[in-house]
Amino acid sequence: RRQRQMCIRDRLYPNPATDYVNITLSGAGSGSADVVFYDSAARQVMKTTAELDASGTARIDGISGLTPGAYTVSVKQGGNTYKGTVLKR
Repeated sequence: RRQRQMCIRDRLYPNPATDYVNITLSGAGSGSADVVFYDSAARQVMKTTAELDASGTARIDGISGLTPGAYTVSVKQGGNTYKGTVLKR
């Protein structure tokens, strides 16, 4: 089965973020998702599992410990991979 890759650029908020970020996956529905943050050197700096609500939205806490800068966020859920960028203040 081929995985689809989609952009979540407009569904990462607040952006810039300080303590948390919300992720909304269009059409995903509820369920768990694997969330990974990568720094500008493509190093994995944070990995967590998020529980999406019925609207496909999850809040990711714990980003306050990340160094300020831009991060690529990769979310895998239901055979799909979603990617976007969030700015950490």
